[in-house]
Amino acid sequence: MYRRPLCRVSRSRSSIRRHAPAKYRVGWRILAAICGVVFLLGAGSPAIAETIGGEAIELARLLAILLDSGRVVLAERQPLLNDPSTGDKGFSPVVFEGEVVQEFLQRSGGLDLARLETTKISDQGKQLLRSLMAAGKEVIEEKQPIVNEKFLGYKNLIPATWGTWTTKKFSQRTQARLKQTALDFRNPNNAPDAFEVGVLRQFADPNYPREGERVFSEVVDGGRTMRLMLPLFHKKECLVCHGVPKGDIDISGYRKEGHVEGDSAGAISVTIPLQPR
Repeated sequence: MYRRPLCRVSRSRSSIRRHAPAKYRVGWRILAAICGVVFLLGAGSPAIAETIGGEAIELARLLAILLDSGRVVLAERQPLLNDPSTGDKGFSPVVFEGEVVQEFLQRSGGLDLARLETTKISDQGKQLLRSLMAAGKEVIEEKQPIVNEKFLGYKNLIPATWGTWTTKKFSQRTQARLKQTALDFRNPNNAPDAFEVGVLRQFADPNYPREGERVFSEVVDGGRTMRLMLPLFHKKECLVCHGVPKGDIDISGYRKEGHVEGDSAGAISVTIPLQPR
């Protein structure tokens, strides 16, 4: 069950309050004039516009959930994608998009990506969500030849690789940054920075809530940058590569970490540049 967390800015103290245990809250340094901020998305990126602090947090949360929705779809589709007995898998970018839209609908609090025009999200937010979806579909399109190759098993189109390729495309088009990271990362490019290490350690605590998309966010760099992280936890599908026996080589050529269902699987980290008014 997924529940939409609520975030609200406290003007009496420089912190942000979330529906998470007090010991897990991350402080938010807020400028006196944080009532409004401006996204800096750069030339050629979706847009430049004003937004409210809470709206910026919500947009970052939605971007993280959208990326993970694509990851979930690919995790569930691995038996089909890696089936060497069939050629055309019927897993086109359009099919992928439809499944991601449904996954995102459940996890975002009812936001329908197919009907963004009817929502209250800012035009800039809509464009960023569309840009991320477009990047993800492009990756699926580019991988069609290998996905549909008969007699070939493992295709290397797994949640992590799709996420890496998708975030690279997205980040090249905007100044917003998305990153998959973990304490026991495999790809050196996903190594956590100091901020991410601190939050990941809290996510790894067995007592940290495993339900509800409970994000952490903080404004850093003197109010110029917002950081947000969405925790990920291992599900049954993940354990094919990340489970036991620890040390065995998985289908992708890496050694299994020995995780069990519910263990921390890292996080999706979102970085958005902000400029106070």
